[in-house]
Amino acid sequence: MFSKKSIGPLIAISLLIVVSVVAVIGFQTWYNTYSSEIFSDNEQQSNILDNNIKPYLLGNTLNILNPNGNNLTILQILVDGKKTNISANISSEGLKVDLSEFLASNNEVEKISIITNNGIVTKEFYYYKSISQSNNFLCNITTPEGFAGGDGSLANPWEICNCDMLQNISNYLGGNYSQICDIDCGIYPYNVGEGFNPIGDSWSNCFRGNYNGNNFKINNLYINRSIENYVGLFGYVYYGNINNSYSSGSVVGNNSVGGLVGSLEDSNIYNSYFCGSVVGNNNVGGLVGDKYYGDIDNSYFSGSVVGDWGVGGLVGVHYGSNIDNSYSTGLVFGNDYVGGLVGENYFGNIDNSYSSSSVVGNDYVGGLVGENYFGNIDNSYSSSSVVGNETVGGLVGVHYGSNIDNSYSTGSVVGNFTFGGFVGNFTSGNILNSYYDNETSNQSNAFGSGSTTGIVGKTTIELQTPTSNTGIYANWSLSNWNFGTSNDYPKLAWE
Repeated sequence: MFSKKSIGPLIAISLLIVVSVVAVIGFQTWYNTYSSEIFSDNEQQSNILDNNIKPYLLGNTLNILNPNGNNLTILQILVDGKKTNISANISSEGLKVDLSEFLASNNEVEKISIITNNGIVTKEFYYYKSISQSNNFLCNITTPEGFAGGDGSLANPWEICNCDMLQNISNYLGGNYSQICDIDCGIYPYNVGEGFNPIGDSWSNCFRGNYNGNNFKINNLYINRSIENYVGLFGYVYYGNINNSYSSGSVVGNNSVGGLVGSLEDSNIYNSYFCGSVVGNNNVGGLVGDKYYGDIDNSYFSGSVVGDWGVGGLVGVHYGSNIDNSYSTGLVFGNDYVGGLVGENYFGNIDNSYSSSSVVGNDYVGGLVGENYFGNIDNSYSSSSVVGNETVGGLVGVHYGSNIDNSYSTGSVVGNFTFGGFVGNFTSGNILNSYYDNETSNQSNAFGSGSTTGIVGKTTIELQTPTSNTGIYANWSLSNWNFGTSNDYPKLAWE
């Protein structure tokens, strides 16, 4: 039996043990659940690292981007509140972590929490039956709107990483978007029937946001809508911007058809391209079907373009503003107003650009521009071969007003009526410091109709011999041109 004096200490010790056990259990419970409970309150997430690291899932791999290049150490990763006991350092290039043993067979994780030496970042994932299940395995949806991240603002754009998310832009036409990986659209339901539905299909239902492709690719785009207008990856863009967008595939439409954009109004395209085939009726271009104000810069098309009226390798119809530092190559085939770079150029400027296409048409056919109506062409060239019936030129089919400066053409020219080595029909305007190759063009006359000074036919040797801005190129700037060797025609400085 215990005496009264011995009972007191035993009770104290027992109470201490009970308190300790409760504390340990409580701490363990908190540690295992705090990512889904404690840090679910926005007021308790002041140290979240959303601006420092960006996690997203590709299959079973957790990709952690580190855009600010901070030196961070992962202390723990929790998948739906369960510890993985994974720790690692995040370099400035980011980190890839294999989570295959921690994910459910269908990959439908709800939340991932990453605990670092500088705080905690969480990422929540959402799933919708309207989004094809096969694509969830490629890139998980992490916003209620159906994107891989972001909130649609300029500071935090919605993130795109599969074709479902790309198509989903049609539901949020005024948002800001950032592509975070290569996208393959050659999958069901985007590779059968009418294929991908253009983003923004009319002026009243246009894309008016900002899309940054971040130099990632969109492959196997398939659009087959031969009776629809405003057809392209983006159908109609109004007061929007598309940057760093690289895409390839096949696009078929009726009027206003382009590989990247069907119709572009008061909007800009920078550093973008489309490779593949584009087929339509009127206003058909490899990159853009028709463009009304706004600029295209540092962009190109490679492939084939087929249409009837207003057909161009880069842009079908260009109205106002600028095309700079851009080019097209491949085949351009149409009926009237057909150009290697632009079918019809109205009041627009083309600068530091070129075409090296095969151009075939009927009337108003040019190696660079089919019809140039009060638009300026500066520091540009065409090496396109040109075949047409009437009003056919090595650089321009028909030219009305304005200027052509410091430009040249070298491609062969074949026509039946009103055709020339440089311009088919010159009606008015000025041509300065410009040339055409009277040997490779097989044409002795610069114009089929009309005349002006400032354009001179030269032999191949005469055009290739200068290796600097001297002689016939004395008024050409080294900031625009690279003269190469004595066996080269001048090339644009950016090539």
